[in-house]
Amino acid sequence: PRYKIIRIERIQNKLLWQKYLDCSKRMFRFNNGKIEEMILFHGTSTNPPKLIYKGDASFDMRYCKQGMWGRGNYFAVNASYSDVYSHHCQGAGGYQQMLVAYVLTGYSYICHSGHTLEKPPFRPGGGTN
Repeated sequence: PRYKIIRIERIQNKLLWQKYLDCSKRMFRFNNGKIEEMILFHGTSTNPPKLIYKGDASFDMRYCKQGMWGRGNYFAVNASYSDVYSHHCQGAGGYQQMLVAYVLTGYSYICHSGHTLEKPPFRPGGGTN
C-alpha cells in the first residue's frame, strides 16, 4: 500500500450536524421521501481540515479553488483520489489528513468539464440539482 493509516478520529460539530439534519429533512420533503446520501472523502489541500470542522460554515466556498467544473467543493468515492488533495501537516513527520463526510448528493447532472461553471444548472421541472 502507498499509505499507512496512523489514526482515525471521529469529529462531530453539533451545529454543523444539526444543519445537515435540517437539509436532509428538506431533501426528504422535496425528493419524494428519498434522501440521497453518501459517505465520501474530501482533501483540503493547503487548508487545515479544522477550518471545516471547527467553524459554523462547513465546506466554505471561500476556501475553494478552481476545479474541473469550476470553483467548488469536490468529494470522492475512493480515498485514493482524495489523497492527492490531502492536507500535509507541517512538522508532523510527513503525515497527511483528509476528511470522510456524510454528503447529501441530490440529483446528478452529467456535463463536460468547464472551469466557468459557478452553480448547478437548472433541471427540468424546476429548481437546481
